[in-house]
Amino acid sequence: MHQADRYLEALAEQERQQREAEAQARPQMIGVQQSAYGWQRMATLGEAWNNLWTRWDFAGRASRSEYWFAQLALFFVNLGLTFLFVFLSVVTTAAPIWMLLSWVISFVITIPVICLVVRRLHDIGYSGWWWWISLIPIAGWIVLFVFSVLPSEPRPNRYGSVPFLERMPNA
Repeated sequence: MHQADRYLEALAEQERQQREAEAQARPQMIGVQQSAYGWQRMATLGEAWNNLWTRWDFAGRASRSEYWFAQLALFFVNLGLTFLFVFLSVVTTAAPIWMLLSWVISFVITIPVICLVVRRLHDIGYSGWWWWISLIPIAGWIVLFVFSVLPSEPRPNRYGSVPFLERMPNA
């Protein structure tokens, strides 16, 4: 019986060491969530910016981090371009040209942003047709903002698989 106790203690110690090794193998970074389907990580700013300009389609899903990082990047780009165009309009006499260029840039940016919003709506399980609610002043913007901060569905839905889902050992 004494030998059996030592065997059980050794087995328990081995299991404890295995659990510790698995815990150390898991991601230890901010923004990683475990679900039944694997580990979902946050998109990086670079991934969000790249997806904004390369995924001009309404299919699939955009995670909350991808959406907000793209919005943050667009805010800073817009801020920089505004300062540049105001400066150039003051310094040069070609103000109408800068205004026309800013309108063209705004139009070009609108298309991928609509695609991003639709993919974000897909991520929370809503149809992309909900984008049209943004055309209702104030109330529509509030509804769309609330939708944009909702967490992603943790499982694949009818619009695609979970974005930035990675399979980890023993997940």
